Amino acid sequence: MVVDGQFSFSVSQDGLIAHGSFTPPAKGGRALNIEDIEKELQAEGIVHGVDWEQIRSSLYRSNHEHVRITGVVIARGTPPKDQIPATLLFSPVLRSQSRIFRQIDGSGEYHPPGDDEEIYEKDVHSIQGKVDHRETKSIEVIHENQLLAKPVPIRPGKEGHTVRGETLPFGEVGLKSLEPGLNTRVDDGGNVYAGVSGRLIWDKERFGVDTNIEISGDVGYATGNIRFPGNIILKGQVQDGFRIWVGGNLESKSTIDAFEIFCKGDISCAEGIIGRGKAVVRAKGKLSAKFIEHCTVDVFDDISIARAIVQSRVNCRGNITCEKGKIVGGSTTLSGLLRADELGNDAELRTVIHAGVDFVARRKLEYNRQRYQELELKEQKLRERAAHEPKGPVSGNIPHERIPDLIRRLAEEKASIQEEIAQALENTASMPDSAIEVQGRVHPGVIIRFANLELIIREDLQKKRFTVSEEGDRILTEDL
Repeated sequence: MVVDGQFSFSVSQDGLIAHGSFTPPAKGGRALNIEDIEKELQAEGIVHGVDWEQIRSSLYRSNHEHVRITGVVIARGTPPKDQIPATLLFSPVLRSQSRIFRQIDGSGEYHPPGDDEEIYEKDVHSIQGKVDHRETKSIEVIHENQLLAKPVPIRPGKEGHTVRGETLPFGEVGLKSLEPGLNTRVDDGGNVYAGVSGRLIWDKERFGVDTNIEISGDVGYATGNIRFPGNIILKGQVQDGFRIWVGGNLESKSTIDAFEIFCKGDISCAEGIIGRGKAVVRAKGKLSAKFIEHCTVDVFDDISIARAIVQSRVNCRGNITCEKGKIVGGSTTLSGLLRADELGNDAELRTVIHAGVDFVARRKLEYNRQRYQELELKEQKLRERAAHEPKGPVSGNIPHERIPDLIRRLAEEKASIQEEIAQALENTASMPDSAIEVQGRVHPGVIIRFANLELIIREDLQKKRFTVSEEGDRILTEDL
């Protein structure tokens, strides 16, 4: 029996793919040709997406190699492209925080805004050399005016077609975009910006920026150093060696084992601040705590302490209130009024109280004096070179002819620094309203200072008020 070459095909259930099979003829049978296949496809209505190159290649192999070839994709339909509603394209920073910002639909499919847009990939930072693990970044800070999202208009759908040319309607992706919320602003073009600096927040409906953050655990290797432009509520401890920078207020619910804390607002501590001798705590606002131990503390406003300041260096531009507590050891400098129950202790530990002084002005004075001395030394060396070295093209590393001009510039800079020193001296002079009031004991070993005046306490005193005389030439001691 003579058997001719045969061709057969099947169409997938969705009508988008047609597979063909090519069977070579038996000996003496007629070979299959392309016209036969074309007629059969047309008769069955296969008219869309026919791959004639694949068909010819498979037909040639079947006829010349005498092998049966199956599973060849001979036609592909065009699937419909679903319509994507108008949405927001969130910045990489937001997309790295949660899948909710990545334009993923309910089935988990990602819908990038366009073929040329970057697809989300998590940032990978390669750090070489020495790594400070305290610098772990646990809080993603959003900065004021930072671009958070751009508008993406509706992306129209497109009809598809089966291999038989039947139309396939497009659907619509169930994609939901979060709405701008707390502390965000939208410009005329629909771009969304952060209205303030803070922490990114979101729920199922909205996203925004919060100026407050609550840290329930400790500040340590799990969090890294904390840098936050808003307010921080701290419920745990601060482990040794970790830093906190706060752009707003810092509120601590427990004792702060401080290493380095910088705060642009107020610091409020329900318990105390322990520094172990190396800690630095600075606040541009007020500070309140139960106690301070072994710390350097700089505060631009008032300080309120419930129990004690122990072996610390405290500098305050306002008033210090420690009415039911004591100050023992270290040095305490303030501009205004100090109220305490007790100064010093029975061991006569050296305790220095320096009132009526702006510590910031005093530091500027010390800095300017040091600068002045350095400039004087430079000027002296230049004058020595000019006087003793022979004239030539170079004096040391400086051309000889430039020395007079350098000396003149140094003199001008010194004169400017002298003016700053004079101003700083006025600011460091004792302030007339400053005073020290002690409701209980003042122990021997306490040193009372007002500007350049000093009073060393050599015997127990009770309920005393210390001020400067109207003439400014001595320290007055009055009973309370």
